[in-house]
Amino acid sequence: CKVEFITLDEKLGNEKKTDSSMLVQACSLQDALNRLKKGMEGSMCDYNVASVVETSLMDVYVYQSNENE
Repeated sequence: CKVEFITLDEKLGNEKKTDSSMLVQACSLQDALNRLKKGMEGSMCDYNVASVVETSLMDVYVYQSNENE
């Protein structure tokens, strides 16, 4: 999902949009949009969902290194 965070420059009175990409695990594009909105529910910042597209990624694995070895 591509999300645009909206901030306001108080001195100039202009809106600034900052793009951010987020990976959302879902079965469909509509499910991804619903999960993104649910995850952003407690957020204090304004945002727009610019796009929701399917990627070729199948899964993401968490890597943890063993610092003791």
